[in-house]
Amino acid sequence: MRRLLSQSSVHAAVSLGLCVPVVSLSDPQQPPAVPAGSPASDKPPAPAPARCPFAHLWEWTGSLSLPFGHPSITDIREDPVEYNKSHYPSGLNAIFLSDDVKSYEKTFAGDEGLLENPQDREIVKYANNIISTLQEHGLRRGSSVADIGAGTGYITRMLVSAVGTEGEVWAQEISPGFMSMLEKMKTNEDLENMHIIEGNVKDCGLPADSLDLVLVCDVYHHFEYPRTMCRSIHSALKKGPKKGRLAVIDFHRDDSKIWSRPKGWVMEHVRGNQEDFRKEIESAGFRLVSNPAIPGITENYCMIFEPV
Repeated sequence: MRRLLSQSSVHAAVSLGLCVPVVSLSDPQQPPAVPAGSPASDKPPAPAPARCPFAHLWEWTGSLSLPFGHPSITDIREDPVEYNKSHYPSGLNAIFLSDDVKSYEKTFAGDEGLLENPQDREIVKYANNIISTLQEHGLRRGSSVADIGAGTGYITRMLVSAVGTEGEVWAQEISPGFMSMLEKMKTNEDLENMHIIEGNVKDCGLPADSLDLVLVCDVYHHFEYPRTMCRSIHSALKKGPKKGRLAVIDFHRDDSKIWSRPKGWVMEHVRGNQEDFRKEIESAGFRLVSNPAIPGITENYCMIFEPV
């Protein structure tokens, strides 16, 4: 006799990418066993049970994407990336995992903060040029857009303005401190079409087939499971004739192009170069469609992808 599974057991099994047959003893379509030699035993055998509807996904990807609201699906076959442990002694993202909002505001926000100082960060000084470039690649009024690793919300705020009241912006974070800052910004600035969502290191947590554009700005080098995260982003982008796009902006891993940090910093801080990251993203089901230069920005490159 097959073991009966509860609904929660089924959800747990499916969340692991398993296809589980569930048989109810009271199911009228489950006929009782027929003794050998009886007239009924000479009938043709019953058809085989229906194949799990998710089997093709499991066979193709090794993982399974469920609709928004279901348990996170992770690629259990991807190991965490290697990074410079002397540069990140507590972990690749440890600095961002505090919930001390006051400390975060002092350290990261404002003209002298690590993330918003226009004198030290080209992506802040030339943020308007980033928005203009994105407008050439899918950002427009009415768009549904996500900012992965939104941080202090500096660029998120500009995305909200770009999509207008007809559009939506999802500010995604894994940091409790940054999420609190984003909530505060949303309330103080009355950003009704800005949604704050908590992801994790393997799942962006965004609704499936819902986004016109996903921005990963100065964040990709902090992805601990890049292929798995990119698959999650792939799931969130719209498919079909009007495919959503993924924009990745990150540091050149080249000392000669980095003027804002000491020599050698970028080689320790960023684990891979542009070509390494391009290959990772393409292996998750994307193709590169553009490599635009953003006016004023020399320390960072920009790559635009679409799902295939």
